[in-house]
Amino acid sequence: MRETRNVALLRVPVSRIVAGIGVIALVGCVEPVESMGLQPVVTDALHLERMFAHYPADMLGAYRADTSGSAAWADSVLATLSLSEKAAQLVVADFGRADGQTVPRATMRAVADLGVGGVLLPRVMDPLDVRSVVESLQQSAPIPLLIAADFERGAGRFSSNLTELPSNMAIGATGDTTYASAAGRLTAIESRALGVNLLFAPVADVNSDPRNPIINTRAYGDQPDDVAAHAIAFSDEAERWGLLTTFKHFPGHGDTATDTHTALATVPGTRDELDAEGLWPFAAASRRAAPPAAFMTAHVWVPALDREPLPATFSRHVLHDILRGQMGYDGLVVTDDIRMGALSAAYSLDERVVNPIAAGADVVLTPEDAAAAVTAIVRAVQASRIPLQRLDEAVRRVLVAKGRAGLHRQRLIERPVLEMLLAEPRGQRVADSIAVAALTWVPPVDAIADDETVSDAALRNVIARDVAARIDSTRRPVLLHLANYQASESIAAAMDSLEARVQPTKSYRSMPDVTDAERLRLQRALGEEQDVLVVLYMRLQSGRGAAGLFEGHRKLLSALLSSARQPDSGKSLTIIMLGDPYTAATLPEGVEVLLGYDQSVATIHAIADVLHGR
Repeated sequence: MRETRNVALLRVPVSRIVAGIGVIALVGCVEPVESMGLQPVVTDALHLERMFAHYPADMLGAYRADTSGSAAWADSVLATLSLSEKAAQLVVADFGRADGQTVPRATMRAVADLGVGGVLLPRVMDPLDVRSVVESLQQSAPIPLLIAADFERGAGRFSSNLTELPSNMAIGATGDTTYASAAGRLTAIESRALGVNLLFAPVADVNSDPRNPIINTRAYGDQPDDVAAHAIAFSDEAERWGLLTTFKHFPGHGDTATDTHTALATVPGTRDELDAEGLWPFAAASRRAAPPAAFMTAHVWVPALDREPLPATFSRHVLHDILRGQMGYDGLVVTDDIRMGALSAAYSLDERVVNPIAAGADVVLTPEDAAAAVTAIVRAVQASRIPLQRLDEAVRRVLVAKGRAGLHRQRLIERPVLEMLLAEPRGQRVADSIAVAALTWVPPVDAIADDETVSDAALRNVIARDVAARIDSTRRPVLLHLANYQASESIAAAMDSLEARVQPTKSYRSMPDVTDAERLRLQRALGEEQDVLVVLYMRLQSGRGAAGLFEGHRKLLSALLSSARQPDSGKSLTIIMLGDPYTAATLPEGVEVLLGYDQSVATIHAIADVLHGR
C-alpha cells in the first residue's frame, strides 16, 4: 500500500502518526469476506453486550423488523403505480427548514400529493420534534416513506440525551471493530426510535490524502483493510437492529483535496491502485452474503474509470459496469445531494436528475424542486432517455429496501421507546468507551523513524506519565481555546465542558482565526503564565476548502512554543488537538500533541480524565 503522497506535509505514513492506543484481543466472528484477502471482521461479543446491558430487554425487542412477504409486497405495489408515481418513488426530498413540529408546506405536498419515495431530515431538530414530523409524514404518505438522516456520528447532539458518538476516525483509532459494532447498534436503536429507517452512513472512504477537507475524520482511517473492517462491522450491527445503512461515497472520495460541496473533485490513480485502495471497502461489502442496503455515489471524476471529466454519479461505466457488473451489487444506489456545487455549477436540474438514473442510480437525493424532478423523470422515460425497464428496476429496488426495513408491516416503532431513551443518556457509556480507547499521543513527527512502531503499552505509559504530570493539580493552568470554526454551538459547549472539568485560572477563546493584534495581546497575556494548556478545535467545514489551522493560529503557537523553550523558563505548554489529526504534522518541529478526533462530549470527558491522571 502506498504511503501518503504529500511528503512535505507528512514525513511518515498517517497511520503511524495517529496510531490509536488500546488495541485489545478480539473473539467471536462476523461473516468473513470471501475471496477478497480481507481478514474476517471480528468483534468481542461479550464486550459488545456489556455496553448494552443496561437497556431493557422488552424495549430492545421492539426492534426486530418483520420482513415477511416483502418481495411480494414490492411487486404488488409496483404493478399499481402510474408513470408519475413510479418517478416520484425515485426522489428523496429535503425536509427543508426545521421549525418545531411543523412540516414545511412544500415537504407535505411532496409527500401527500407527489408521493415521493422518501424525505431527508435535518440533524439539528429536537428528538421529540423529529418524531412528531415523521409521524405526520408517514401518515400522509400513500406508500411508506424512507426517512433518511446523515447520522454519521449517531442520532444525538450535545443538547439531548440521545448520543453523539466520537468520529469514525476515533473508532478506527481504537483498532477494535467491537466499537464500530457498538456504534452501529446504538445508532440503529436511537434512529429507529425517532422514526429514521435509512441511514446515510457509514463513510467507507479511505482518507488517502491528508489534505482532504471534507472526508478526513469522517473516514475510519487511511488503510483500506481497516476502513473496510470497521465500516462492515458498523453496517452489519445497525442492519441487525432494523436500520438500512448506506456505504458512501462510491467509488471513493478519500484521495482528493477538493470539497465536492463546491467543485467537481478528481480522484487520481491507476485502476490497480483504485482496486487496492478507494474501491476496496465497497468491493468487500458488496460481495458479502448480506451487503449493505445502499451505496451512495460520489460527485468525483476518476480518470482511470472515465476518460472524459464525468462525475461518477453520472457514469454508467462506474454505476452499471463496475458496481453492478464487476462487484455484483444489487442493492439500492443513491446519489449524493444533487444540489452540491460539483454538479449544480455545471448541470441543469433536469441533467442532475435524469443522468444518474440513466446511468444506474435508483434514488436522486434532495433536488431543489421535487415536483420538477418528478416531471424530468417522466419526460425522460417518455423520450426513451430512461428506458421503462430501467425505471421499473429502480422503483422495485426502492420498494424492496422499504420491505427490508419492514415498513410494509410497521412504519414506526411505538413512541414510548423514544421517551424511554430520552429519560437518561443511556448511550453515553458507548461513546465514552470509544473516546477513551481512541486517545492518541502523537510524538514529534521528526522523531519517528520510517520503520519505527510504538507499542500500545508505551503509548499508555507516555500519556499517564508525561501528560498528566505536566499539569500540577496544585497549579491550575491557563486555558487557551483556538478554533477554526466560527459560532458553533457544539464547539462552545465543548469549551464550556472542558473548562468545568479542568477549572483553569483563566481562559481565552479565539474563533475562527487570530488577527495580528489579538495574537500580540494573547502572547503578552500568556507570556506571564507558567502552565498553559492550548486546545485546538480543528473541525471540518463544508465549502471552506481546508480543514486545519489558520495562519494566525500557527504564528501564535510558534511564539508560545518559542517562549516555553527558553532556557530556565520553567514554563509548561501542553497542546491538545480535537479534530483533524493531520494538522499535527503541520505544527512546528519537536511538538508533541495529545489527540482526540472530534469535539464530542465523550472526547472532552476523556481528555479531562487524562489531564487529571485518571
